[in-house]
Amino acid sequence: MNRLCSALLLSATLLLPAIAAGDEGEERIQLRMQSLKAFGLDRHAELEKMFEQARTRQTRTSSGVWALTILDDGLGNAFNADPRNDELWAQREARVQAWQEAYPTSAAARLAQAKLLLSRAWRYRGDGYAGTVKAADWAPFHDYVGRARAYLEEHKAIASVDPRWYDYMEDIAKYQQWPKDEFAALVDEGLSRHPTYYPLYFTAVDYHLPKWGGSAEEVETFARAAVARSRKTEGEGMYARIYWVVAGSQYGDDLVLDSRVDWSMMKRGMHDVLARYPDRWNLNNFAQFACAAGDREETAALMRRLGDEPDPQVWTTPGQFERCRDGDIGPPKVRPRPVAPGRTTRG
Repeated sequence: MNRLCSALLLSATLLLPAIAAGDEGEERIQLRMQSLKAFGLDRHAELEKMFEQARTRQTRTSSGVWALTILDDGLGNAFNADPRNDELWAQREARVQAWQEAYPTSAAARLAQAKLLLSRAWRYRGDGYAGTVKAADWAPFHDYVGRARAYLEEHKAIASVDPRWYDYMEDIAKYQQWPKDEFAALVDEGLSRHPTYYPLYFTAVDYHLPKWGGSAEEVETFARAAVARSRKTEGEGMYARIYWVVAGSQYGDDLVLDSRVDWSMMKRGMHDVLARYPDRWNLNNFAQFACAAGDREETAALMRRLGDEPDPQVWTTPGQFERCRDGDIGPPKVRPRPVAPGRTTRG
């Protein structure tokens, strides 16, 4: 294995979370490593196969998350480098170009170039709040975001058959502060073409959060519209998944108190998700939501299904699982540190 691939794999290993108690954590790690390793070893046929199959077959993990999303995360780990190290970025770009030369009509190969540009932009910005970003880093951040947008628009005919084209563009729209009508048109086009791809909903709702200039009312309006669009395949599950993202991005355990979530609808959505994907990752998260919401009956029912093996990646507040299990429901007394508004894997 060459030195560059070894460095990429080491970088990914450091970035990946610990293996969860259930299958979901294992699946995500394996998928990330598959795409990262194939990219690092220039296995273009393998890259094409894994991304094409994940897209066309809509393969899911145990919790229902698209495998395409996790493969994309793994590819992103290849672009984790000092943004000012031109030599490292040139090496990675050469690998992307080799992939494109091997498969000139590949949507995945085109999107890898956009991913590289957006990743370099984000490496300049960092994962902290806007006030922590150095003044000198804003210009290159916006420059690379602009380059990514121009590249995606140039290659839309090939790349937009993959729903990630719209996901990347939604991120760009947020970074560039597009007007709401332009953003809504982009989201509508993307969901009309790819109505079952979860990240299009998740990235879109992020644009409507109060911290980005939206409001709790906007989030609720979007969530209900998402249910109407996805009801045929998801029931009301999209409502629960969207507010799961919203909680992680802004409200935390105060979701029911501070947002406009309809808890009855959230609960029905949770049941619809679990009917399709009765995975322990989903059970752990929904039990935590029910407890924080103060729903004693729902908490008890989910805890019975969960048993005494909590996932430590979910129950991060000390003693929270035991408290909820024992009927002391409501938001935790000790708050975990707030999550900075960086990019995270969702769902």
